[in-house]
Amino acid sequence: ETQSGNIKFETADSSGDSGDISFRSGKSQLGGGVYLHGGDGINRGGNLKFAAGSSQMGTGGIVSINTGTSASSASGKLKLSTATAVKSGSISLKTGSAFNGDAGSINFQTGASQLGATGDIIFMAGDSDSGNGGSVQIHAGQSISQTGGSIDLQYGSSKEGQRGAINI
Repeated sequence: ETQSGNIKFETADSSGDSGDISFRSGKSQLGGGVYLHGGDGINRGGNLKFAAGSSQMGTGGIVSINTGTSASSASGKLKLSTATAVKSGSISLKTGSAFNGDAGSINFQTGASQLGATGDIIFMAGDSDSGNGGSVQIHAGQSISQTGGSIDLQYGSSKEGQRGAINI
């Protein structure tokens, strides 16, 4: 075959709420996985695209990716990475542009902890054996008519212990 067919899952249009489509594996001792995989190809691999619905009057839909919770152990990990290859791909994380209002923010934040340490946020460029090491760049936004953006570094405070530090 020169081309295989498509499979399309969709609910019917509605003047009210349209139905949901749900993929879920059943409960067991070891929960089963749900796998979505773009097709392998000789010239190009197949794409995998997640897109929430648009809205004419209100807010567009949300894309939410959550790991599994646990009653007695750690919650699952969220891993976002490109594949290892001759040249690995990039990861681009950006908000959309705004036509008549504020553009969205990107928030990197670890969770709070009552008894243990909170998680770290680490920005690290890669090492190289024979090429240049990667750079870490932080740029605040420019403005034509208003104030340019700021870069703020603030250490953590402590009520009973030692405060954090900023080491450059």
